Amino acid sequence: MSGESATRITPGNALRPEDIAEQVAAGTRVSDDVAEYALRLGVDALILAQRLGWWISRGPEIEEDIALGNIALDLLGHARSFLTYAGSAWGRTEDDLAYWRAETEFRSCFLVEQPNGDFGRTIARQLVFSVYQHELYSRLV
Repeated sequence: MSGESATRITPGNALRPEDIAEQVAAGTRVSDDVAEYALRLGVDALILAQRLGWWISRGPEIEEDIALGNIALDLLGHARSFLTYAGSAWGRTEDDLAYWRAETEFRSCFLVEQPNGDFGRTIARQLVFSVYQHELYSRLV
């Protein structure tokens, strides 16, 4: 297993941004509608990753700090893949889509835009979003 990415051994064999870039270089074309949908999924993951990252060093216990940090990193990986995929349709990079757009160009679900609130509220939001993502990704496969 040496040299393999952890994302390649997970259920569903998730694609890394590097894999997507290789497909684009090989001439794979993404439709604008699919790219727009991927962009929205990427922005959802990016915003929630940033919200969860806020809890690092602020959680009630160090285990919760570390756990939320790891979940945030997973979401950031989702965001990178979706944004790279979306950007391939328009000749833009994941950074272009994540950081170099006006605020009015962002579209995300209302749930990820909610403030953290107290720790319990954050965990409840994360549970709802995780169930939503599981159901959505299961159907998109």
